Amino acid sequence: TTAPRRVTAPPLFALAYHYARYLLLSSSQARSRLPANLQGVWADGLKAPWAGDFHLNINLQMAYWAAGAARLEASLDPLLRFVERLAATGTTTAREWYGAPESYAEWGTFIRPWVAHGFTDASGDARALGENHWALCVVCGAWLALAPYEGLAELWPSDTTLLERALGPIAGAVAFFVGTYLVAMGDGTLVTGPTTSPENAYRWSPVNAESSDKSVNASSASLSKKQKKKNTKKEQRKPARRHRWGTVAMAPAIDVAVLHRLFEAYDEGCARLVDHDQAAPVDHHHSMMMICPPALRAAARAASERLPNRGRPAACGDNRTLREYPFDGDADDCAADAAHRHFSGLWALFPGRQISPSSDDDAD
Repeated sequence: TTAPRRVTAPPLFALAYHYARYLLLSSSQARSRLPANLQGVWADGLKAPWAGDFHLNINLQMAYWAAGAARLEASLDPLLRFVERLAATGTTTAREWYGAPESYAEWGTFIRPWVAHGFTDASGDARALGENHWALCVVCGAWLALAPYEGLAELWPSDTTLLERALGPIAGAVAFFVGTYLVAMGDGTLVTGPTTSPENAYRWSPVNAESSDKSVNASSASLSKKQKKKNTKKEQRKPARRHRWGTVAMAPAIDVAVLHRLFEAYDEGCARLVDHDQAAPVDHHHSMMMICPPALRAAARAASERLPNRGRPAACGDNRTLREYPFDGDADDCAADAAHRHFSGLWALFPGRQISPSSDDDAD
């Protein structure tokens, strides 16, 4: 037999790249009132799919992943304005839902803690809108705040004006998690919760096969036919047991990865501002200190060290599968819903870039 021939088509790749660049640029420009959403600016009729809203559990961020590399600064502008508006409404949500103060005295009144959840709309509503399974993603606002920062840092690494704007919402998100939301466990580890891993579930209790509980195997709807068939064969070899599934948890993998990058990005962004500040006017120094108070930078670094596994992904089994939940699955099978369309457990791989497929030493 002959080895399969690797097919490459550079002209097709180039066409796809330019087409994607055109789609983002045409739906997100400097004069745009809103960033691109799931439909861009095109909808077939008055009723758009998913109500034409903005999903913060991957979709909005994913639309802008290539903005920096594609040199689309104008496309990032409406996204940054949207994040700033969401952070403003998110201060109310942080206060009313989680008891966060307007600000923390030790970090200054300029930094206002804020939070946003799984999806929002044109008004920037930061509450968890809907069932927990879909909406209760407490780190999704922080994830969105990272998107314009990452793109602008790639485009204009020396433009501190844009950097200050992008760091403002990041600073508020850091203040919320460090000052309000993270919970200290008995061993000193800081965890998030209650929260969810976007649209996914975990096994939490075995039940009899005869049970009529609707939660039994509820998550199997997203499994592939092959995986369902495999699961059926496994169940036939075991005593009749199935599982109830849960969604609300403490410290899912996406939370740990997002917060690790959030704290890291805040510290590195502030370091860049400090370096530029050496030759900057006095008024710039004052502005920089409001965004990057040393006490908050120190708190972010300390919190990062106290994340589960020090912010590193956790793996299990002989095949080193990444855990999505710290408590889910058997020793050799920690992916309860391995065929799910949301790969939140891989956030540390991308866009987090914390681990690499070429390294065996990234996950513990």
